[in-house]
Amino acid sequence: MNKFKILLLILAMITLFTACGTTEQTQETPAQAEQGAEAVQGEQAGQEAAVAAEPLDITGLSNYEIYALASQALDNASSMKLSGTSSVKTDIGGVDTDMEVAMFLEVVKHSDTELDLRMSQIITSMDTPLTESFYRNGYLYTEAMGMKMKIAVPLEDMLEQLSMNGTLDFPEEAVISAEFKEVAVGSELSFLLSGEVMNGLVDSLLGGFSTMLPNVEMSIDLSDVTYVVTLGENNMPLTMHMDMSMTMEADGEAMSMDMVTFFSVDQIGGVVIDFPEGLDEEYAAVGF
Repeated sequence: MNKFKILLLILAMITLFTACGTTEQTQETPAQAEQGAEAVQGEQAGQEAAVAAEPLDITGLSNYEIYALASQALDNASSMKLSGTSSVKTDIGGVDTDMEVAMFLEVVKHSDTELDLRMSQIITSMDTPLTESFYRNGYLYTEAMGMKMKIAVPLEDMLEQLSMNGTLDFPEEAVISAEFKEVAVGSELSFLLSGEVMNGLVDSLLGGFSTMLPNVEMSIDLSDVTYVVTLGENNMPLTMHMDMSMTMEADGEAMSMDMVTFFSVDQIGGVVIDFPEGLDEEYAAVGF
């Protein structure tokens, strides 16, 4: 059972990562390269959306190209703050469990070689902290289920898991269907994504957390994923919604899970992370 508790923790982290980051560089079309820089000019610290110097023209772009521009808009943000909720239903050996999880994420990109991060998850249905994590100077500090772990994670590996390249990274071939429509706040993009293709994203992210489950063989099989993003002024993402079901197996034990997650981009620019004192003294080194 503890394996699945840790898996749930990892999946909560992955959900945060996929809400604001990617695992690979998103390929740009010429139109994206030309317009992407315009979409994020004049970032204003402490504002809830970056404001571009010129209006963004998306005329003639496909739904996927519009989405890629939104990814690039977040790519250019030096810092961001997100919050979200996740409704999780699990079945482990015939035992059903429902959880409501609140998630918070702060990211500050000082340079191409320095990144700070803070993220936390709280099981609000039980008023129980799930995890609190910090990243700085090449180490991920994670407190979960009574354990405080310090894990060496090189910056390039962290950027593969939590990239500033955009929202949920998926190749165009993952798109089964897509819809664009105008809404009150701006526009909305809805995608149905192939679970078979998206499994590659989850497998890649799971590999980055292998030190938390050493010597455990695990696999995840996703069904098709529903992903909806609302875009505000100049194509800046405002909210993200994901609906996915999956089955997981760890050392021969199986679990099924349904997860519905909603995120909002609360702040772009001007984010400052307060790190607690004594991280190196209080957190036990893992995988060294």
